[in-house]
Amino acid sequence: MPPKGSPPKSLDKPCESCGQDFRPVSEFQKKCKPCLKKQADELRAANAIKPDKGTAKYPPKPCRVCHKDFLPIKKTQVKCPECKNKINHTSDNQKLVRVRCKNPQCPHGGVFECTWEKYRKGQAYCCHECFTEAAKIKAAKKKEEREAKRRENTPVQEVEADYTPHPGQKLFHESKARFRILTAGIRFGKDRACLMDGIAKFAEMLSENRPRFLVPRVHFWIVAPNFPLTRQIWRELKHFFPEEWVISKNEAEHRIETIGDGLIEIKSGHDPDSLVSTGIDICILSEFSRFGKKEEVWSYIRGRVSSPGRGPNGTGGIVLINGTPKGRDFYYDMFNWGQDPDMSEWESWQYPSTANPHFNPLEAESARKTMSSRLFSQEYEAIFMTDGGDVFVGLDDISIGCPQEPEPGAEVWGAWDPAEKGDFSCFTLINSKGEQVFLRRWTGVPYSVQINEVEYACKKYRARVTVDCTAAGSSTLVQALIQRGVDAYETTFTNAVKAQWVSHFAILCENREIVLFSSREGNDAKAQLQELKAYTYTYTSTGKVSYHHLPGQHDDCVDALLMAYKDFRSSAFTIPYLGLLMGAKRKEAVSSF
Repeated sequence: MPPKGSPPKSLDKPCESCGQDFRPVSEFQKKCKPCLKKQADELRAANAIKPDKGTAKYPPKPCRVCHKDFLPIKKTQVKCPECKNKINHTSDNQKLVRVRCKNPQCPHGGVFECTWEKYRKGQAYCCHECFTEAAKIKAAKKKEEREAKRRENTPVQEVEADYTPHPGQKLFHESKARFRILTAGIRFGKDRACLMDGIAKFAEMLSENRPRFLVPRVHFWIVAPNFPLTRQIWRELKHFFPEEWVISKNEAEHRIETIGDGLIEIKSGHDPDSLVSTGIDICILSEFSRFGKKEEVWSYIRGRVSSPGRGPNGTGGIVLINGTPKGRDFYYDMFNWGQDPDMSEWESWQYPSTANPHFNPLEAESARKTMSSRLFSQEYEAIFMTDGGDVFVGLDDISIGCPQEPEPGAEVWGAWDPAEKGDFSCFTLINSKGEQVFLRRWTGVPYSVQINEVEYACKKYRARVTVDCTAAGSSTLVQALIQRGVDAYETTFTNAVKAQWVSHFAILCENREIVLFSSREGNDAKAQLQELKAYTYTYTSTGKVSYHHLPGQHDDCVDALLMAYKDFRSSAFTIPYLGLLMGAKRKEAVSSF
């Protein structure tokens, strides 16, 4: 403070513009008020700024960017209007930056722009599509790593199968063909070879890194002609499949669930429509020659093994087919596909029963004596025959006869397979020449009516008749015929007797020694020919032959013919006289019953 009594100091100072003294508002003011107003008007005119209320009190200041003087609108304004408009007022978070998309297969070029804020928060993909694709790849990689780690930590299960293939089976196992057909005689080991090969392929596919959309991961079908034939396959599957791999078994449905989400099912090919709606990796068609609808079954199976991702390494499912020849049908065509060098996916083999070193050749020679040559060639030699049905051949050649009237002195023999409800009844007569002379077939007709017709025909032809009394109560029919003066006898069918009669009748048909009614002689004759052609056989669990009709069909005419011809002997079966036989009498070559 100035000392007391000193004169007061003047507060005025000269203006830098006009030079006149003025009293400043603050020590920093260098111009007088009129000069400041004049300067402000000039700046407004120069910068085209409209005068705002209260702007005159803010003195001009230099711009922090271009260093030119400007008139601030606010006290805190540090940039002139031009610099303010040129520079983006947004923050650094809104600045655009160029980022490379982390999806290596980005469809948009791999580089995109986003704000610094989004990049700082972790945006690494240009779109949702790239994000989803990268997430899938990442998940698949993690799954593969987990599977690899699981396989490393899981001990390898080595299982030894109780199976040693013989040379014929080894060639089948060594083949790399996708579709393989093993045609062989009985007891060769066809089913065993296919089953063991299927189990080996099933184990290989369980160890693969398979797509997640496969449900189940590995699917194995074994298809047989009908349900009875699936029983032995099911027993062998349970015996040879490793118990260490089994999770559960379903005896009723013949199904096994295994480790690694594997499934094995045994199915019947009787209804082809049931072989749909799923994809399979391996399929065995057992005894395919005995399937009723071969082409339909194959078309469905071919579609099942074409499912995406199925088969070894996703290359398509494999099919193993086996069977014994039964004529030249669709199975014969499939066998020829395996012999065609242009069809690289197919391969086929043909072996007789004796190709199995464990098969006793004496069994084949014993069977040859009790079977027709055609049936033996099919079953034991695995030869595709050209004519006839499954059991009887040359039927079209011998079905040329017609009904005949009785001849004086002719010997006639008849047979009757009776039935009243739910089945057909058949009655037939043959003469000493082996010719069928009479045929009658009923259904839903009372026994009282049938007996009258049988009695009339037997008395007209002076014939003896054999009646099948296998069914309960049939013996009363024989007694009724005897009481009416008919020479009637009763017989019963057993498996052993029936096999002898079938073999004998098959030889008669094959040698064309008998004559049956032509199919042009009416519905009864047509039904008889159809039954003969459809007559078939199967093998029991003990290896014996069982003859029967196909499901949904009948065999009444066949049974009547078997009874009628069971004692017929043709002249072709006698030794002709070739000269003097020392000490022996000549045997007359005559037909007899």
